[in-house]
Amino acid sequence: MIELKFRKLFVGGIDQCLSEQDLEAYFSQFGPLTSCTIHRNRETGRSRGFGFVTFKDQASVEAAQKKRPHCVQGCEVTTKRAVPRELFQAFDGILTVTKAFVGGLTQDIREHELHEYFSTFGNVRRVDVMVDRNTSASRGFGFVEFDDYDPVDKAVLQSAHVIKGKDVTVRKAKSRLEMELIRNQTLPPRHLGRPTQIRRRSLEEPSIIYDRYDPPTRGFACSSLDSFDFNSAYNPAFPSFNHAYPFGQGRGRFLW
Repeated sequence: MIELKFRKLFVGGIDQCLSEQDLEAYFSQFGPLTSCTIHRNRETGRSRGFGFVTFKDQASVEAAQKKRPHCVQGCEVTTKRAVPRELFQAFDGILTVTKAFVGGLTQDIREHELHEYFSTFGNVRRVDVMVDRNTSASRGFGFVEFDDYDPVDKAVLQSAHVIKGKDVTVRKAKSRLEMELIRNQTLPPRHLGRPTQIRRRSLEEPSIIYDRYDPPTRGFACSSLDSFDFNSAYNPAFPSFNHAYPFGQGRGRFLW
């Protein structure tokens, strides 16, 4: 059977009136399910606003993601590929991004080759290989921007990437501002169940300065953290540190 990580979807924004049976009835149109769960408060039994559906095969996940957005019993829900814990780079928060960081590039890898490779995951809008401003030599990393967040999730899930015979690293790219907001737990309020997104400056803006690749770079940092399979209320911007905080709350601070 295909690995679990390729068959599992996170479902966010689940209304209190929805049940596991409702989710199963809806998502079964994309293929047979092996499990369907809604995470609930242990004491009250109330839905915590998110859950997971696991399909029998990967093709069903692909079909479900192509049909976004989803509306279950009149309630819109958000679906994302559930990235397992072992693919976490660091617990620095969860963001929905359309840009991937690619590290470990050899000097002979060109932008068109990255474009060709990553086009297998989705529609590529832009590719940038970072070069030394003095020598124009590749600095060994770059960025690939898609038109949707799902291709980034797909690329992160496929943990092994080989381009021109060389293993490369693929992570989610986040601006330094996003990283700082996550660490300080000051992300702005957002709609329950919607992916968190923050406006960022374009890579083309001269005010963004690239630093050395350790860690990455030019105003961006990389992270593959994107799993909701931990003990927290559904608030992707807010780590729970294994405590079951009520929605909208976190350690030491309150968002609302």
